[in-house]
Amino acid sequence: MALICAIIVFIPIFITSLVYDVLPYDLFIAFVPFGLALLCVLISLFPTIRFRRMIEEQEKQYGILFTDDGVEHLETTLYLSNHWLIWAGSSAFYREHILSIRVRAEHGQSGTSNRVIVTTKDGKRYCIWCLHSSSIEEIKSWLKKNLKDIKRLVVAEIINEWDPIGLFPAAPDEEYHSEIEQIQLALEMSDDSKQIAEEIWSVFAKSFGTDVFQKTKEECKQIAERLLDRFPQM
Repeated sequence: MALICAIIVFIPIFITSLVYDVLPYDLFIAFVPFGLALLCVLISLFPTIRFRRMIEEQEKQYGILFTDDGVEHLETTLYLSNHWLIWAGSSAFYREHILSIRVRAEHGQSGTSNRVIVTTKDGKRYCIWCLHSSSIEEIKSWLKKNLKDIKRLVVAEIINEWDPIGLFPAAPDEEYHSEIEQIQLALEMSDDSKQIAEEIWSVFAKSFGTDVFQKTKEECKQIAERLLDRFPQM
């Protein structure tokens, strides 16, 4: 559209310049709309470039391919496919890449809309807008399909990395399976770091005994804070 407008402006100026044999400066003026149009086109491409880059990064990270299979149109430019939340031309989120979704109603003169903040596993935050509460519910329902697995992966990653008993690399990856399930349950029930820390200390003390498990409650609190920071919230 910008280029079309530039052509419409350019043609009469260019013809006039040729007919009346005006100075080169005047001819240069005729080309100015093309420069402005090109600038507008480049600016308009930025969201599309980011959109494509987001998809490529997630495809590489999770070993999947972007697809619109089973796509559902929620509203305007907002879509859900089997595995992707898509805000067309701006953002696309693979379901397992989403860490949390928070919603806040914004009231204005023209009405109320929902500001949706999507936090991804790499710590980035993105804002999308929904007009209807029903769209929010559909997004949450879609995300919950595998939210339990995502939560367990988050807890397992942090606990295994911490390795409070010093079992790795000799032990199998599922060595803390029981403790991870108990800690995940505690995270479902509370978001208080002190309470979660007490639970972590208690879980490992009961499983291994305090002669083997020698981490302090302060160390457990640091792990609790890491877990709360990463644990998916709806």
